[in-house]
Amino acid sequence: MHDRKKRFENAKIQSLIFNKKKFSMSQAKEWTIDHGYKAVKVEPTKNTWRIRQFSPNKIKRGTECKTIQFGGSGVQGVLCNTPDKFKRDRYAKDGKLSTSLGAILSPQKKPPAVLLKQINSDLDSREELIGKNKEIKAEIKADPKSSFANADIEEFKENSKVIRELSKDIKKAFKDIPKEERQNVDRELINRLRVLR
Repeated sequence: MHDRKKRFENAKIQSLIFNKKKFSMSQAKEWTIDHGYKAVKVEPTKNTWRIRQFSPNKIKRGTECKTIQFGGSGVQGVLCNTPDKFKRDRYAKDGKLSTSLGAILSPQKKPPAVLLKQINSDLDSREELIGKNKEIKAEIKADPKSSFANADIEEFKENSKVIRELSKDIKKAFKDIPKEERQNVDRELINRLRVLR
């Protein structure tokens, strides 16, 4: 037991995993940022959102990974060793955060700057998925009998579902910005939001 614990002394969180029953995509990204992690890209699976912190290629060869629980929040972390010694991630010694799910998802009003950051991040994710779906449509059109066609269609459907969810989250976040503050939003963001109307 002691040897196993020692093997993970210099480990780092490679991915965060969020249960879709407890978190929307925006809530997963918000939790990630609030707890000091990166939320650059969200990878949807059937039941979870996965937010990668670094590439699997950077996992130290010949070592193992383990999954830890962040309390009862519905969040898991994939803990892996890397070639370099990283600073320990922000979790308690037993791998659990003290933050409760209620505190994470509390309905407290967020400052306009936080909402704008969330909107921009969600717009980026939405546009990336739209681009991905265009590629999938082109691939299916070019070779409809491909052995990957069914998998591509399922991915297209999942992406479309996430796009709709992101659109709702973006509209809600913008609505939460006080009217007087909306006038200060830059023109580029306004133009990006017009596609949601």
